[in-house]
Amino acid sequence: MNDNERMKNLEDRVAKLEEDLSKLRDRKTIPLSKINKPISPTTKLPMKKETDWEKKIGQVWLPRIFIFVLLLGVIWGFKAGTEMGFINDYVRIGAVYIAGCLILFMGHKQWRNQNIVLGQVLLGGAIAIFFITTFTAHILYDLIQSPTAFTIHIVVVLVGFLFTKYYQSQSIGIVSSIGACLVPFLIQSESGNLLFFALYELIIFVAYMILALSQKLKALYLVVTYGLHLCFLVFAFVQWNADIRALAFATLVQHMIIVFYFLYRQTLKEQVAFTFLTSSVLMSLWFLASFTYSYWLTIHISAYLLFIIIFKMDKKKRSVFLSSATLTLLLLLLDLFEQSTLGLFLIIEGSIVIYLNYHYQSTLQRWVGFGVYVLGVISILSFPIERFISIETLAWTVLMSSFLFHFKSNQIISQKKELAAFIKILITFLGLIYLSQLSLLLTNSLELESIVLSLTWIIYAAANVIYGQIKQDKLFRLIGMFMIVFTLLKVIFIDLPTVSILIRAILFLLVGGIGLAISRLFYRKDHTKDDGREN
Repeated sequence: MNDNERMKNLEDRVAKLEEDLSKLRDRKTIPLSKINKPISPTTKLPMKKETDWEKKIGQVWLPRIFIFVLLLGVIWGFKAGTEMGFINDYVRIGAVYIAGCLILFMGHKQWRNQNIVLGQVLLGGAIAIFFITTFTAHILYDLIQSPTAFTIHIVVVLVGFLFTKYYQSQSIGIVSSIGACLVPFLIQSESGNLLFFALYELIIFVAYMILALSQKLKALYLVVTYGLHLCFLVFAFVQWNADIRALAFATLVQHMIIVFYFLYRQTLKEQVAFTFLTSSVLMSLWFLASFTYSYWLTIHISAYLLFIIIFKMDKKKRSVFLSSATLTLLLLLLDLFEQSTLGLFLIIEGSIVIYLNYHYQSTLQRWVGFGVYVLGVISILSFPIERFISIETLAWTVLMSSFLFHFKSNQIISQKKELAAFIKILITFLGLIYLSQLSLLLTNSLELESIVLSLTWIIYAAANVIYGQIKQDKLFRLIGMFMIVFTLLKVIFIDLPTVSILIRAILFLLVGGIGLAISRLFYRKDHTKDDGREN
């Protein structure tokens, strides 16, 4: 091929490439400008927004700190003026009310100027000033009577409630709700009216709960929910000899409100579920403290089960109901049974809850069931077996059976080698303790107790080796061999010096025979492997 032919072939190829490129442009696949567009080295991935500590400290925390400093300054200023004789009680109280109104005005102005945090802090501080001033005028200086003081407190509560809704401020809501809960304690009275106190606190809870849930104010919701129980607790301590059943029924009403909201509403799901569980426990404790009998808790548990059957709900809600029923049943069992019997029922209850968790897949239910189960284990371990036919024997038998059941049915354990190994060792150790207690009941002779115990251990060790051989589980075989060596050392150093020559002979014959039989198992295992390799 000469040079002219080569040149012509090259021109034909170039023409073909230009034609193909033209077809690609006509199809409008990817613009050539985009294909050849270089990647800018200055292109940056979006970075995580860093916390502006200057803004957080200056706009959030400093106003809260210095409103407290301002309040202290006002208090000390009035104290100094009083000591110098310039200010009497009426002037002092009136001036503080005026100062509170000025702070309200300043807070509203700051809020209008978009200084939201500072404005809310000033408004909340003003509400606190009104509560403290009314208390001071009523209790310390006796300037106003109880009806007037109560009326002023209620007006302040209403102002705080409306401010919380208007400014959508959680801090104002928390301050006003705490003040509202404390109003009965800020009024001087010869003897507290229990029914009025319970109804008042319940109304405050309902009002602020509705406000918190509608505005999605998480902290306010938690404050008013647990604030009710805290106020009831303080009242119970102050009126410790009074009949507090009205307080228990008030907690029942609170819990029912939370239950129905949990079933039919969607805001603050996690907080409502948590307060559902905890208020159930607190309500149960109030009923246990208020009544000498426990059938109220039985009704409580039955109601939970009826709710699960009657109302349509998803698995997560069912798990919360079951967890609450579990904790209530725990309190009922603690009240009904002695500790020696208690462990048996706790093991059964915890096992049922853990088993139900395999269906509902609830983390909350899993931990509740596990906690109850652990309490049952501790209770059973605290009481050794002293007779064959006894509640302790039954409890230990149920404990060992439950361990084996959970180990076999829980797939999570089998997937985690370290956890599975730990559970196997634990089960083996508890099994050794269980059989040792039963074996010691076979003889009343102190001389034979150690011998019987050694024989039990060597048989148990052989059983572990055989089980490991059958299931091809190396860990059980190692545990069995370790127990054989340990038992042999016990026989040599502890048992021999205390027994006769006949017992020594019998003991060594049994231990030696069992040891040789176990060794034969390992020999057969190795021989089988060798045969497999030869084939």
